[in-house]
Amino acid sequence: MPTNRGTSKSNICLTITLYILQGMNLGLASSIPLFLIYYGATWKDRGTFNFAKYPFSLKLLWAPLIDVLYIKRFGRRKSWLIPILLISGVVLLSISFFIQSWIITNRVVLLTIVFFVIYFLTASEDVCVDGFAITLFAASNPQWASTSQSIGQTFGRFLGSSFLLTFESANFTNRFIRKPLSLPYQTTGLFSLVHFVRFVAVAFLIVTVCLIIFVREKEETLNTNGTQTNNLSLIQTYLSIIKLFKKKCIQQITIVSIISPIGSAAIQSMTSLALI
Repeated sequence: MPTNRGTSKSNICLTITLYILQGMNLGLASSIPLFLIYYGATWKDRGTFNFAKYPFSLKLLWAPLIDVLYIKRFGRRKSWLIPILLISGVVLLSISFFIQSWIITNRVVLLTIVFFVIYFLTASEDVCVDGFAITLFAASNPQWASTSQSIGQTFGRFLGSSFLLTFESANFTNRFIRKPLSLPYQTTGLFSLVHFVRFVAVAFLIVTVCLIIFVREKEETLNTNGTQTNNLSLIQTYLSIIKLFKKKCIQQITIVSIISPIGSAAIQSMTSLALI
């Protein structure tokens, strides 16, 4: 599948698929506290697990490394994207054999460490895919980059949270699926958490193989405005970020972004857990 500069359906499908994988990881991580509550986790345990989410907020620290350092033979984005997807798939497949027992025995610290790694990989993947999307849609419709992200991550989060929690529930599936179809009641849902984690792992591995075989990345030559790109060194990239944060407008919006969630933090983070 060639990565041409036009807004082809293949490019749109590719970016949406990559964003769906991200969303499934994020949705899965947001579902874990609910499983922990079911098995008696305390508020301290829930607070401990929230540390796993920090890599997504700190990805700016290593984003320049992903953007600047790459193997030209493989391509700027594929040099990082393929190893990240492969490692993510292997990690998810590995933990699928232990995650249920970890949750039942409240191994919160271990779960936090594992999902910290998953969040780190997902944040790194997000940096790659954002740059990849901009490259694919640079000369034609750059708005498709953000549109693909909105569609893909939203649907992925839905699969990893609402879809998982709904159809993993024995009560829901017995009442709304098995009973109308005159099927015998079961003590489990249509699938378990273990099955879903393995499904996500296999999806990562399949997409990785498809990227290796079918996607040919072209070297970036144009910006979104059609001008020639200027490749910065790693130090120049970090210096440009520091220079950007010295601007008053950026400082103001940073302060607003940090302060604004304080008023609703308790409602967003704690209310849904307290209702369980």
